[in-house]
Amino acid sequence: MTSATGGGSDLRYTVAGDMNDDGQLDIVAANYGTNDVGILFGLGNGAFLNQMIFDTGVNSHPSCIALGYFNSDTQLDFAAAYDGIMTVEIFLGSRNGNGNGTFIRQISDGIHFVLAPLFIASGDINGDGISEIVVAYDDSDNVDLLVAYNNVSFENQMTFSTGNFPQSVAVGDFNNDTRLDIVVANINDNNVSVLLGYGNGSFQNQMTFSTGHFPQSVAVGDFNNDTRLDIVVTNQNSKDVSVLLGYGNGSFQNQ
Repeated sequence: MTSATGGGSDLRYTVAGDMNDDGQLDIVAANYGTNDVGILFGLGNGAFLNQMIFDTGVNSHPSCIALGYFNSDTQLDFAAAYDGIMTVEIFLGSRNGNGNGTFIRQISDGIHFVLAPLFIASGDINGDGISEIVVAYDDSDNVDLLVAYNNVSFENQMTFSTGNFPQSVAVGDFNNDTRLDIVVANINDNNVSVLLGYGNGSFQNQMTFSTGHFPQSVAVGDFNNDTRLDIVVTNQNSKDVSVLLGYGNGSFQNQ
């Protein structure tokens, strides 16, 4: 089955979540070419309604989406990274119990980056009950952590070193200490960086693990049913995937 995102959308990224509290998974799409985000609400049978469009502004060019809880109302929100204007914005869920999937755009409050944000991920990094955003940049050697407050402002921006040219980032608890950690795919170094979190918004220095050639996208999951998180990486030039099985202590087997 195919669901349209519109002519000229130049779709760059999708993520799934229950965006209208009906118990069914929906799709959120970053439409780079049409400068908007589309939500396709799921019917629970594999079919979707036509997308609901949320404008992101002229020349914004949204490139990535992250779901999270960016205020304290328990309604799922989403963040959008803008390649064109080099910033990140939040869209707050405003359903008022009616399950209609309405979101309110929070106009950027001054967070503008020197480099274009390639990829974002979210999670409650500092244990305050509100999701933070991790940003990987084009042509850099670091990631930033944006600490969001209940008024949806980003008052702290902390930088952590990675490898060269981080392409994507994911979060997970890799050492079973209940604190979220970060993994970053470094395309020019042919490895991933793992930064173990202290639970207060700071991280240990990176550990690196080899991948294939030009690692581009990273995801986490338990791939061997041992209750420990593993890492999977797609490698652009070697045209394969690397699976790094986790030991549960923050380290990983060779691919």
